[in-house]
Amino acid sequence: MKKILIDATCILPKQSGVGRYAIELLRAMVALDQKRWALHILLHPDIRNMTDSPVGFLFAESRIKPEVSYLEVPGIGFKREWVFWRMRGQFPAHDLFHCLSSNAPWCMAKRGLVTIHDLKFILFPGFFGKVGRLKSLYLSKQFRAIARRYQRIITVSDSTRHDFLEVYGSEAKGLEKRVKAILSGYSVPGGSTSLPELKQQYGIDGPYFFYLGELRPHKNVRGMIDAFIAHKRANPDNDALFVIGGHAHPSFVADYVEDEAVRFIGFVREQDLGPLYKHSLACYFASLYEGFGFPILEAMASGTLVITSSISSMPEVAGDAAILVDPTDKSDMESALTRVKEMSEKEREAFIQKASLNLDRFSWKSCARQTFEQYNLLIGNLTK
Repeated sequence: MKKILIDATCILPKQSGVGRYAIELLRAMVALDQKRWALHILLHPDIRNMTDSPVGFLFAESRIKPEVSYLEVPGIGFKREWVFWRMRGQFPAHDLFHCLSSNAPWCMAKRGLVTIHDLKFILFPGFFGKVGRLKSLYLSKQFRAIARRYQRIITVSDSTRHDFLEVYGSEAKGLEKRVKAILSGYSVPGGSTSLPELKQQYGIDGPYFFYLGELRPHKNVRGMIDAFIAHKRANPDNDALFVIGGHAHPSFVADYVEDEAVRFIGFVREQDLGPLYKHSLACYFASLYEGFGFPILEAMASGTLVITSSISSMPEVAGDAAILVDPTDKSDMESALTRVKEMSEKEREAFIQKASLNLDRFSWKSCARQTFEQYNLLIGNLTK
């Protein structure tokens, strides 16, 4: 049996999209009935003592019993490279290495695969201030090394594959053949909180558009708010709210303190996520750039409409089951909000039916199988 060492140290107590990807992919991998690969998974020690560990499934009954080790390593930077370089000899012999985050150590590239999630720091360094520009400089060197050295590169969408090849294709020989897009799966948000309970918990006192996520510039939350405010002013009797979940810096919130229809609700409990999507008028997700876009599928799986962008990976993920807008055009977003608010039940139901069909294109089981196929292809090439 071949052994693969999987770096899943991106799974942390404060979950990110990359961490969620790693959890769901590993969950699907250990559930598959395959006998060629033994998994040795590296986890960050910060999750070891959690009372509700997000990786409990690794230790529960599964078809593959993975070996698990804990490695305290930074998420990015030269210290991360040093830790992997120093620890190489302490890992049991392995045939391949797979880093589930984009921050793959250079020293593991000879028999390595890496999953690239997005290129936001490369394509839009100005969005992230001084720290972002420094991170962009580091990641530019790292991604260039990945393009030149890693044997297989997995991207989470065709859009991200296109971006990676566009930036690094001319610098790395044979890169196009080494980069494979494998669509992620999705998770159905749980919870059974009733609408009255949601209203009491989060102070929601009317119909609402819903956004959950970061407030970084590439998410275009300010642009979405501006379009929503314009939509409200054009329709004075409109009782809709724009409910924004997730951490928001006080200075960001202060900019909209006089707009009572814009509600920042902060942390959203896991049991409330599905109901918040379900009871909303629409998931309003007009980002400027995404490597994939989990909220699109989570909203569709919850049975609600989606307004999302016509650029980057979002039309690839949404298919024909969402209302697509130009995220740089306030009037286009405003029109979409008005369309949803005035939409008939028949038209709404048609979108929800399309969404159900669209979801069939995505599954973690398929993602896991295709990932194992990449392992088989790589080990075959290395042993020729």
